[in-house]
Parts: sequence; C-alpha cells; structure tokens
Amino acid sequence: LGMPAFCYPGPRRGETGWAPAQPASTYNVLYSTGSPLSLACSAAALVFAALAAALFADARSIVQTEVTRYRCSTRGECPCEGPGTCRLALEVHEHMFGPIMLMYQLDPFHQNHRRYAQSWSYAQLTQPGTVPYATVADSCYPVVNEGNDARRDPDVPCGLAARTYFNDTFRLYGPGDELVPWTKVGIARDASRLLYSKLPADPAVTRDGFAAWVRAATLPRFRK
Repeated sequence: LGMPAFCYPGPRRGETGWAPAQPASTYNVLYSTGSPLSLACSAAALVFAALAAALFADARSIVQTEVTRYRCSTRGECPCEGPGTCRLALEVHEHMFGPIMLMYQLDPFHQNHRRYAQSWSYAQLTQPGTVPYATVADSCYPVVNEGNDARRDPDVPCGLAARTYFNDTFRLYGPGDELVPWTKVGIARDASRLLYSKLPADPAVTRDGFAAWVRAATLPRFRK
C-alpha cells in the first residue's frame, strides 16, 4: 500500500532523473502543499492504510483448526488411508463465534487448467429439456458422456468439473458424541446456483455444493 504513482512529480522537461532540490515556490502548483491533488493523494493514502489495518485485524480474529487426512510424509501417519469411513478429531483451543465453516482442502488439483475450466456447456445448463450431443460435444470435451458416445444423450451436467466432483461426505460430532447439524445452503453465489437447477436427483449432490465445486479455483491448492 502506498501513494498512487501520479502523486509523485516526475523529472522536468529536458532533464533526466530527479530534479535537484528547489525552493517550494518553483514547483508546479499541482504538487504544492494544500493543492487539490496533494490533498486527494493524502486522503487516498489514509483510506488504504485504514483498510489494511481493518483487514489485518479481521484476519487476526479468525480461529481455525485443521487435520490432514491424506498426503502424509510417511505411510501410516495419516488418520485415514484409502477409501472408506474414518473418524478425525479436530482440537479447538479457542472459542469460535458463529457462523463456523467446515472446509476441505485439495492439493494439488489444477482446476485453473484451461481445458478443465472450459469443459462445461452454458447451453445445456440454460436451455430446457435434453440438449443434443452435438450441441455440447465441443464445449464439454473431453467428457461428454461415458465413452463419448454420440448415440447417447450427454451427461447432465457434462464436462470435466462435473465428472471430477469431490464426493467425500462429512459429519460433525460434538464433545459428547452428539451429531451437530450443519448445512451447505448459502455456500454458493445465487447466480451459480441458478445455473445448476438441472442436477440429477442425488441426495449426496446438493446444488450449492456442486456450484461451489465447479467454480474454478485460481491456485492448485484450494479450500472449498
């Protein structure tokens, strides 16, 4: 954070580098103390400084705890290995104020790859009824349906993001082994939720969870 570049006077015409120190009266009035531009730059610097302080204070107030399930340094260290059901203990050493978010982290998973991010069909998600194979063949490539068979209807929805949907499920238990209720409603943007109204009737795949998954992450390590 700092002063915008236009707040600093550049070299004078016909000179190279910075001009030597001159009396204040020789400077352009735009850069003089109390000029409108000088006051605007000072106000902008104060606003950015206040914003940085507020973001820093907010970040310091976040309480988080995490546990690694896979990718341990040596075999046998992970709480869970391979498919199946396992139980993980999350130790919380500070009080957490609501709302509390339960997130998973993948690393490395390149959702930002060009082919992955573009493998979906807007026409399929917005047009009513079944969209023909030929309509989505290019946009959903390389995964249109099982075997990419043009004689069958495309998957709904089709594309790499839909095929690689992260389907791990979670349950949260309290200290007394009581089941803690939680929901996925509200974790996706409204515009994204509206696109995925044609999901198959699968209770394990919610519209909010699916919309959050297919929104491509910027980096190969991400949390959702």
